[in-house]
Amino acid sequence: MKPKLLYSILLILTSFCIGSSIAPLSLVLQPNTNSHPDSLYLQARQYFNLNDTTRAFQYLDYALHQYTSLNDTIKQSNTLNQFGYCYYELGNFEQSLHYYQQSLALEKAISDTVTIIGRLRNIGMTYKAMGLPQHAFDQYLEALNLSKELQRPQSIATVSNSIGLLQYELEQYEKAQEYYQVALKEWIYLKDTLRLAFVHNNIGQLYYDQGKYDSALLFYRQALRWKKQINKPRTLPTTLYNLGNTHLSLEQIDSAVNYLQESYTIAHKYDMSQAMASASNSLAELYMTDDRPSLARSYLDTTRILLNQLDSRNIRLDYLRLEALYYEKLAQPATALSYHKQWATLRDSLFNDERLKVIEAQAEYTLQQEAQARENAELRATIAQAKSERQQRYTLVSMLAGGLLSVISVVLFRLYRSNRKMKERNAGLVREVHHRVKNNLHSISSLLSLQSRRLEDENAKKAMNETQLRIQSMALIHRRLYGKQLTEVNMQNYLKELVPQVLDSFGCKAEIHLTLEDIMLDVDQAVPIGLITNEVI
Repeated sequence: MKPKLLYSILLILTSFCIGSSIAPLSLVLQPNTNSHPDSLYLQARQYFNLNDTTRAFQYLDYALHQYTSLNDTIKQSNTLNQFGYCYYELGNFEQSLHYYQQSLALEKAISDTVTIIGRLRNIGMTYKAMGLPQHAFDQYLEALNLSKELQRPQSIATVSNSIGLLQYELEQYEKAQEYYQVALKEWIYLKDTLRLAFVHNNIGQLYYDQGKYDSALLFYRQALRWKKQINKPRTLPTTLYNLGNTHLSLEQIDSAVNYLQESYTIAHKYDMSQAMASASNSLAELYMTDDRPSLARSYLDTTRILLNQLDSRNIRLDYLRLEALYYEKLAQPATALSYHKQWATLRDSLFNDERLKVIEAQAEYTLQQEAQARENAELRATIAQAKSERQQRYTLVSMLAGGLLSVISVVLFRLYRSNRKMKERNAGLVREVHHRVKNNLHSISSLLSLQSRRLEDENAKKAMNETQLRIQSMALIHRRLYGKQLTEVNMQNYLKELVPQVLDSFGCKAEIHLTLEDIMLDVDQAVPIGLITNEVI
C-alpha cells in the first residue's frame, strides 16, 4: 500500500474514532433532565467541590427548575441558598446576595423561622464581604432578635459571634467583646467545645490587637487546650500561630519558636498551604529579630515557593515586607528598595481593589434600593388605585342601599298609614254597630215599658219588668263597647253601674258594697254575666 493512501485511511479512521467519542462526552456534560432533582442537587455540590463550577451551576439550575415545577418551596429555597454560597465562594457577592435574598423571601413565605435566621446570617456575611458593614449589622441584628424570640441558644451564639467579628473589623472592640461574651455564655451552656475554642481564639485576637498580650495568651491557651481535647488537628495551626505571634510581640523568642514551628509542622502534615505560609513568614521575622539570617532566609524561600500555589495577596504583602527587611539587614539597599516598591505597589493595589469593591457594592446596593423604591412606589400606586376603586364601589353600594331603604321606608309608611286608616274605619263601623244595637235594645225596652203600663195582671207586669231589666243590662254592655274599648268590657265598672240601676228599678234604697277585681271580658262572656247578675239581684 502506498504511504499517502495509508496516511489517508489512518486519518479517516482517526477522525471517525474521535467523532464517535465526542457524542458520548457531550452527553456526559449535559445533566439528565429525567433524574430526580435531589440527585441533581447533590451532583451539583460534588462538582463545585471539585472546582467544576460550570457543571455545578448547570446541575443546580436543572434542580431548581424541577423543584419549582413540583412546587417544593423548601428545596427551591435550599437550591437558591446553594447558588448564593457558590457565588460567595467565587467572590461574586452581588449574585450571591441576589440568590440569598430570593431564598430568604421563600422562607419568610412559609414562616420557617430557624431557616430564616440562617439566611439572614448569610446575607449579613455577604454585605460584610461587600464592605457594607451597617447593612451586615442590620441583617445580623434581625437574626439575633429572632433567635432570642425562639430562645434558641445555638442560633444566639452563632449570630452573636458573627456580630462580634463584624465589630472587631470595625475596631469597635468593646462592642465586639460584648457580643463575644454572649456567644461564649451560650456555647458553655451547650457544652460545644469546638465552638468554645473558636470564640476564645476570637477574644484572644481582640486582646492582641489592643496590645493586651497577657490576656490574649490566656484565651489562646484555653482555645488550644479545647482543640486538643476534641482531637481536631486541622484546627490547631491557627491558634498555634496566634500564640507564636503573641510571644514574639512579647519578645519571648523560645516560646514563639516552639508554637510557630508546631503550627508549621501540623499545617505541612495536612497540606494546609496557607497556614504553612503564614507560619513561615512569622518564623522568618522571628529569626531576623534574633539575628539568625540563614534560618530567616530558608523560611522566606519556603514562603516564596508556597505563594506559587496560593492566591493570598495578604500573605504575599507580608512576604515582600519581610524580604525588604531582610535585605536591609544584609546592607543591600538596592534589593531592599526593589522589594519595598513591590510591597508598596501591592499594598496600593489591595487598597484600591478594596475601595473599588466597596464602591461597586455600594453602587449595586443603591441600584437595588432604587429598584426596590420603584417597586414599592408601583405597589403603593396599585394599592391606592385598588382602594379608590373599592371606595367607589362602596359609595355606589351605599347610595343604592340608601335609595332602596328610602323606597322601602316610603312603602312601609304608606302601608302603615293605609292600615291605620283601615283600622280607624273598622273601629268606626264597630262603634256604629254597637251604638245601633244599644239603640235597638233601648227601643225594645221602651216598647216593653209602654206595654207594661196597659197590663193589669201583676204577674204579667212583673215578667215584663224583668225582661226590660235584662234588655237594659245588655244595652249597657253595648253602650260601653262603642267607647275606646271595642271588643272588651271592664267588668268592675260595668257591674258598679248595673247593680244600682237594677235596684232602682225595684225602688230599693239599700246601700250595697261591691268587691270586684279589675278584669276585662269580651262580649260573649260579659253578656251572660250581666244577665246572671240581673237575675240574682
